[in-house]
Formats: sequence, C-alpha cells, structure tokens
Amino acid sequence: MYFPCMLSALSFFKTYFIMKIIDYTFLPNGLIQIRLIGNQVLLVRRDVNSGKLITRSKVRTLSGVQHTGIWLGSEYHTGRSLIMHNHYQFGTAHISTYQDYALGQQVYFKGGRCVNDPSKVLQIALAEAKAGKPYDVILYNCQHFTSRACNNVHFSEDLAKWGAGLFGLAFIALLAGGF
Repeated sequence: MYFPCMLSALSFFKTYFIMKIIDYTFLPNGLIQIRLIGNQVLLVRRDVNSGKLITRSKVRTLSGVQHTGIWLGSEYHTGRSLIMHNHYQFGTAHISTYQDYALGQQVYFKGGRCVNDPSKVLQIALAEAKAGKPYDVILYNCQHFTSRACNNVHFSEDLAKWGAGLFGLAFIALLAGGF
C-alpha cells in the first residue's frame, strides 16, 4: 500500500540539486550535519517523515518498476525537502531534493514496516551513501539501497518479480518443447 506524499509551496525549486556525502554527524539538537564533496556543509532538520521509505514510478518504462528512496528531512536554511536514493544517472547513492527525486511523478510513502527504527534507517542510508558503492541495476539498485537501510537485507522487489516471471516463462517453454 502506498500513501501520497504531499509537498507544500516548495515545488517552485526547479534547480537540479545532487549531493555526494563525505561524512556526517548526528547532532544532539536533532540536526544532521553532512559534509559534502567540495567542502560544503549541509544541515538537515529531521521531521516526522525522516527515515520513511518513499516510491515513485520509474520514468520512461512500461514495466511498472518502482524507484524507491528514503525521506531524509529538510535543509535547515532553505526548507527544501531532501531524499536519499541510488540512481544510475549519478552512479551511487546520494541526496537530492524532493523535486529532483520525483521527476514530475507522484511520490508515495511506501507502506509496510521497517525492521529498523527511522534513526537507524538514516544511519545505515548515510553510511551506504558515504561508502560510495557504485550503482548496478542487478546487484545494487535503488531497492537494494532502501531494503538494506530499512530491513538489513540486500533485496530488490522488482528484480525478484522479474526473475520469477522469467523463470516461469522458461519453465513453460521447457514444458511446451517437451524437454
């Protein structure tokens, strides 16, 4: 089950905004201080959605594949909502704005529970992004990234569906061929 993410007047931000993580610190005041490439520092304010999984339809596909991410919080100085996700165009897990994540698609909160609490989800996601593991459609895609942070497992729901479907087709073809 998916629940729509409602975003207020922040939709006027159209600038492409991507951030690769060098280091991060959870501050006692509830903020996360993130050091980025280029010696920039980002202060993130956690909110009620921080650590929740989100999803949208993958753009330009007919397969119904979902692109998952993790709601990080809002940028302290601008209020821009920030999302962590792993995407092939950027080559690794990173932070982007809500608008850059959404790409004009409806974004939903992904239903279901995480094994980890929201703070742990953020810790794992930030550590994964800091490690800079390269994106791989089969071995480390957006769903692997979010399932590891949420449930401590390396799993891609859509790859599993595709694999089961291909296995089923191969099995039917085998039966039909009389092998």
